[in-house]
Amino acid sequence: MKKYEGGFESQEFKALLNLLTSKSCCACNSVAAGNRTCLKNAKEGRCLIYDKNADILTKLEEKEYPSFLYQRYEYQASPLIFMECPDLTQEQMMHLLLNFITYYGNTDHNKTLYALELSVLIINLIHDSALVINPHYLEITAVLDEIVDVLPEAFGSTFRSAVDAFHGGN
Repeated sequence: MKKYEGGFESQEFKALLNLLTSKSCCACNSVAAGNRTCLKNAKEGRCLIYDKNADILTKLEEKEYPSFLYQRYEYQASPLIFMECPDLTQEQMMHLLLNFITYYGNTDHNKTLYALELSVLIINLIHDSALVINPHYLEITAVLDEIVDVLPEAFGSTFRSAVDAFHGGN
């Protein structure tokens, strides 16, 4: 599998990342903030995915990492679950972005199938430093070690536990 190994030193790169991570980015606000449900609202609304995965989602709430569901378009019946990662640096974020683009590009799926999911993942990663634990078009358990290696240590172990729990692992 190819990996991005470039540097993040250029002024252009830093300017772009600052623009993308500002909270006033229209694209981020319209997609990320407007089309999601926090876990508390999902629990109170008896969301199907909350009912099916109550133990895992309760553990996320107990860890006090803000989490939310993305429930638009093809994800209405089976929403994507995101966990916000505190203390994610811009360099870590860029490594994750480039790695996720590579991971999805290396799947056997047609680009039109995973395009929405990858877009939602990228927007939520940039806007809220949030990572998906249950992607539909990526076998996240196959790349979990690489993802966790990029994350802040404390969050990495929690993210691994959430992914493993959701996917029936340890």
